Amino acid sequence: MSQQLSYDKTHLIISNFLNESNDKVFCFLKAEHTTGNSFVLKRYCKDNGHAIYMNLKSARSTKTLILQLLHAIEVPFVKQYQNDYLVHLLCSEIAKKKISHFVFDDIQELEASSNISEIFELFRYININTDVQFICVGFSMTASLSAEITRRSEFLNVI
Repeated sequence: MSQQLSYDKTHLIISNFLNESNDKVFCFLKAEHTTGNSFVLKRYCKDNGHAIYMNLKSARSTKTLILQLLHAIEVPFVKQYQNDYLVHLLCSEIAKKKISHFVFDDIQELEASSNISEIFELFRYININTDVQFICVGFSMTASLSAEITRRSEFLNVI
């Protein structure tokens, strides 16, 4: 059963995940599809200088996602670079800026991507190279997203 996010509950859940789950990479929060969730997540990230908010509505490919991640952490880049260089740049900047976690809103939007496995492998690679963790928030878990999550033991279903 999903619930609407509240700031205090969201802060507590994420803090507990980050403090108690150092070996975990992903946390999935399922919340009702309401108009206040994005505000709560943005506020949480604003109050936590080591958290970065990102909406996944337009993440349709791995390259698009890499570019969105770079944009979210305010890194200037040139789009024509190869993915390998951009990922190296991303990992370097995450470490330099001491980012501890990304908060992804609308995780169910990854369903539109044809390469969900590749995207989650990218997240895992970023984690291995930076120790950054990923908080994934959405109102539904589609079949392919659920399969990807089930396949990975590091996921923690919080709500």
